[in-house]
Amino acid sequence: MPFLLVSFFLLVVFFITTNLVIFYIKRNAENKPQEAEKSPVSILIAMKNESVNIQSLINSLRNLDYPADKFETILVDDNSDDNTFETCKKAIEDLPDFKLIKAEKKKMPGKKGALTVGLEHCAYENIALTDADCTPQKKWLSAVSAALSKFDVAFGASPLLPEKSFISRFASYESGKNQIFNFAALVFGIPVSATGRNFAYKKSSFAKTGGYEKTLETLSGDDDLFLREAYKKKLKVGFINGRDAAVISRAPKNSKEYFSQRARHVKTSHHYSASQKIFTAVYFLGDFLSTYAFILSGLNVAFLLPSILKFKIAFTNRKKFGDFFGKNFSFSETFIFELVHPAFAAINFALSVFTKEKWD
Repeated sequence: MPFLLVSFFLLVVFFITTNLVIFYIKRNAENKPQEAEKSPVSILIAMKNESVNIQSLINSLRNLDYPADKFETILVDDNSDDNTFETCKKAIEDLPDFKLIKAEKKKMPGKKGALTVGLEHCAYENIALTDADCTPQKKWLSAVSAALSKFDVAFGASPLLPEKSFISRFASYESGKNQIFNFAALVFGIPVSATGRNFAYKKSSFAKTGGYEKTLETLSGDDDLFLREAYKKKLKVGFINGRDAAVISRAPKNSKEYFSQRARHVKTSHHYSASQKIFTAVYFLGDFLSTYAFILSGLNVAFLLPSILKFKIAFTNRKKFGDFFGKNFSFSETFIFELVHPAFAAINFALSVFTKEKWD
């Protein structure tokens, strides 16, 4: 029994300490000015059945606050079933720095194959990746350029804007929490996960990892499993930091969409390295235990403390890590979402075991 209690509190302390450390580091990072020099960047986007999102994407890319002669956009249509190619072709016909290609002869399945085809058409060393259903903020490329001046691989904030439903708002909140975890892992020197909609690397660094050929255990994982390979090669991984540097997308609208998306993403974690799995397991177990520690307060009032600290951290993160969240959630929403999040995480992990992958 004493051993269990010690283990319990050690896990809780790890979780709480991790959150406090990343808060301190991120606060200091925000005070550092962006580097003035802007390097050329190739934006690379793989698309499949995204005709309804094309015009919004093009508009957001044209509104980027970055010298027009220092970036290009490579759009790769991965054999869409709708009119994505035709819609995109028309939208960029007067935009010489936008290139549209088809991934007809890709050598790898899914998005990774399409991205690899697109990389062959990228003119610059710095590669910035996002998705067709996303909206990069104005300073995104400036932040990408600054990050890649110091790191080989980098990722940034990718908030999800929620609909009105409970599940959509929870998905948005959960996404923010997961991004805080991603940042925590990065701070502790074990980059585990990222979101591909705000991801960047040097073309030479991509070559050093062996590219996506090393990540073919799943159709997904062009972000997480690529990080795994970068970690193995001891490449420098950093954060795309700065105001207006986030890439925004929409949260799932309903339960079916949410559980399908989360199970697919969580499935990638089955292929993490041993150290990544250990860090992930310890972090989320600490999250779980600190959330529900109050249940044991009948045995000892000390069990109230981990839960109180955990919820206090959640309310602080909600404000201080605003770039990770889709909106400023209320006190009651934060409390409810924190209370149910560990249970949802467990459900999503279980579902990931049985989910079949699909690139859409």
